[in-house]
Amino acid sequence: MTETWHRTSPVAVVFYLIRALKFMVTDGLAMMAPAFAWFATASDGMKIWAAAWFGLLAIGGVTWAILTYLRFRYQITDNQVLVRRGVMTREQLNIDFDRVQDTSIDEPFYVRPFNLAVLKLDTAGSAKTEIALAGIDIKLANEIRHRLLSFQPESQSASQARELDTQDEVSAAALDRSQRILQRTNPQIARYGLTANGLLWVAVSLGVLAGTVGDEAWSGVGKFLFTKFQMGNLIEGGGLSAGLAISGVLLGLPLLLGAFSMLGAMWKYANYELANDGDSFRRSSGLVSRQQQTLKRTKVQVAIWKQNAIARWLKITNLQLRLVSAGQEVSGNGMPISTPAFLVPALSGNELLPLTQKFLPEAPDQRPQFSGIHRRYHLKRCLYAWVLPLAGITTSATFFLGYWGAVVLLAGLLIAVLSAWLRSGKFGVAVIDSTGFLRSGFLGTNTAVFSLRKVQRIDLTTSPGQRQRGLATLHVHMASHSITVPFLPKAVAEQFSDLGLYHAESNAGAWF
Repeated sequence: MTETWHRTSPVAVVFYLIRALKFMVTDGLAMMAPAFAWFATASDGMKIWAAAWFGLLAIGGVTWAILTYLRFRYQITDNQVLVRRGVMTREQLNIDFDRVQDTSIDEPFYVRPFNLAVLKLDTAGSAKTEIALAGIDIKLANEIRHRLLSFQPESQSASQARELDTQDEVSAAALDRSQRILQRTNPQIARYGLTANGLLWVAVSLGVLAGTVGDEAWSGVGKFLFTKFQMGNLIEGGGLSAGLAISGVLLGLPLLLGAFSMLGAMWKYANYELANDGDSFRRSSGLVSRQQQTLKRTKVQVAIWKQNAIARWLKITNLQLRLVSAGQEVSGNGMPISTPAFLVPALSGNELLPLTQKFLPEAPDQRPQFSGIHRRYHLKRCLYAWVLPLAGITTSATFFLGYWGAVVLLAGLLIAVLSAWLRSGKFGVAVIDSTGFLRSGFLGTNTAVFSLRKVQRIDLTTSPGQRQRGLATLHVHMASHSITVPFLPKAVAEQFSDLGLYHAESNAGAWF
């Protein structure tokens, strides 16, 4: 490759436009919902002005996408990826090859007919995708990824570099044929969809939208339902018919949300394949738009076993890999920006440990025995945090509900006790050889598995009440994120801290 500045394909305009739409949906949902509700109830004259405003907004978005494409340039040198970008503010990024920790190649449906792809690069210390080369040739994208994965520092001898380069050329072709270590069928992906947290966010979004729609709009929806589906006749028909109608609505909504969640999982993870080539792993999946995500084993900091209540019922565990990050960014409305995780979905009990060892060779082949926390002390602390808010709510509710205010307080306290008790039972720590385990959760569990030599810092904190009971709170800081386990027996917390610091100081292996 010559060291000249290149421009991507004009198809990149579509990529930038879709990215802007995604930003509006995620960051602007709170503003869009009342805007649509106002539009639905506005007069005809106001609707004309609103339509003109939306038209200007659409033209502005297209213009911004075109300018973003025209102002984007990239260059690939022997050891760097250079990018110049920015519409109003010009910036240049110089990314060293050895800083790239995760590469992904996406083939959205609108670029696949042109044999183009989107190459995304994540770097150490970045909380989001730092570079996206949208609309480059698929062969070029694979070539750049191969150069990044096979790059060796200058300290590597020339003979070793040539040997590794030869091995990479051979294994790059084998990666598509004989190096697959896991495949997920579409029914397995559908089961994963039921466990995805996106189901909750759909319900929250519906709740936000419902809260912004006025009574007049809901009255129109009610009239439509009652006339279209003759629900009024069902209710007037008696208690049985009314019960069946209401039960159908209550049962239909969770089924609808579950269907949306499964469709979302199928869209992104259908035809899932995981391949291993030496020190590199690659995930490929996608129903319409094909996605490929690649990372090096050395970049993995923590493997997380995620199993919520639905996953426990289905007897599956989702494995998520956490890489180096400088922290989680937040959007304009204060909500955290989700980072693309390297996910292995719907693992059975027999698959979980062997696959964890693929990513973390030091991990044991047995499940840990956890040391738990002081559950009664945790329960008391949670109750203290609940009493004052519940007392305020109850006092306010008493003016409107009378004796039902006491019922609100009692129900709230019961929920607080149950939640605290369930959550306290999920916390735990364990160590097997040089591998640490930290567990938390509520109805399900999240278990962080990591090599102790990769621990950056361990803090122990104690409050006066904890000191009286011989307890301590453990804070483990990794290069990817921090994990806290409260109210541990002080001897257990100190033992974990000593082991972590010992392995971090005595092991000469690179943590990144």
